[in-house]
Amino acid sequence: MSVRGGLTALLAAITYGIQPYGGHNMGWTNPWVLAGLIGGTAALIAFCVYEMRIDEPMFDMSLFRIKAFSSGNSCWAARVGEPRRAAVHAHHLASGHLASAAWIQL
Repeated sequence: MSVRGGLTALLAAITYGIQPYGGHNMGWTNPWVLAGLIGGTAALIAFCVYEMRIDEPMFDMSLFRIKAFSSGNSCWAARVGEPRRAAVHAHHLASGHLASAAWIQL
């Protein structure tokens, strides 16, 4: 299974996990949801392990050893994950914060 398959399985499982199932408000006990969560996570872990072992990876995982790169990615992920705020505000665009966040990730 590829990254695309792993992410698809994981996101589909999350989508169906928040829907009612079997008399419960949420469907986290649904066997298909559990299989999607476990299978998707396993596929992503397998991808990371594979990418760290080949000579010319699609994405160099050693970049996460760089403090600025890891910090930039974790801050950006935390900012996007906030439910009550938009990820990009007008003052970010005007002051160049969005461009600097994108540059750190590159």
